[in-house]
Amino acid sequence: MSLATQSSTPDGFVTASAWADLYGVMNYPAAGGDSDGHTTRDAESSRWLGYLDATVAVEIVGAVIDLTGPDAVADWPFDGQVFALTAWDPAGATRSRQDNDSQNRSLRVALVDAGAQVWNAVGYAGPIEQSAFLDEGFVICGLTETQTLDLARSFGQEAIYGIDSASLAVVATNLQSRESRPRCR
Repeated sequence: MSLATQSSTPDGFVTASAWADLYGVMNYPAAGGDSDGHTTRDAESSRWLGYLDATVAVEIVGAVIDLTGPDAVADWPFDGQVFALTAWDPAGATRSRQDNDSQNRSLRVALVDAGAQVWNAVGYAGPIEQSAFLDEGFVICGLTETQTLDLARSFGQEAIYGIDSASLAVVATNLQSRESRPRCR
């Protein structure tokens, strides 16, 4: 049974509880912090390190696979680069689950309207059971990086992920920063 079939809204939006059930996580810690014990001077630096350390998991044909991180799938399942983005907790500001879900539904509509192919996804840092964040969102293809950045910016997001068979890049929506690392590590 696919994750979307287990717990989703009529428009296919996967609920937070479905991701929690899948990974055995009952409570989601608040956004912020850093996954590997890095010492940083401020919350923004910590948040950016968390973005770079994040794992992005995606649901494809009923299976959930890690695209990045220590358990990343070895065989790249896409024809080229994909992007990952969310409408959750813009710029690290914590919002209610209801607000986050509503904004993600709106983002999904905007992505489809723009011509993207969309898969449900989740981003988290460190072992999922101990993650400092668990943000639901989407992995997409069919849009350019510029189009994806524009949509993310319109939902108050400060970054997107660009992921291909070799690397993960975190790209700031203000275009002031681009950090990357190997996709599998």
